[in-house]
Amino acid sequence: MKPVPTRRKKVAPILEPVVSVDQTGDVVHAVAAAPKSFIDEMADLDAEVDALRRQLAEKLIEQNAQLRKMLARFDVR
Repeated sequence: MKPVPTRRKKVAPILEPVVSVDQTGDVVHAVAAAPKSFIDEMADLDAEVDALRRQLAEKLIEQNAQLRKMLARFDVR
């Protein structure tokens, strides 16, 4: 059997417009930023996943502490 060639989905590059505010408070529209490469997008996603994992870990630690306090009310020893 011949191996079936895989087809890659073509993805349009992400263009993010650059908007800044000058010293007078007026919005200045600049030329659109260059499209991100696949590696840059993956790095951004990895950073976002890491940040979300940290947030989740902090939230779980906080909730566990709250649950321990609630359980301590019923612990009569």
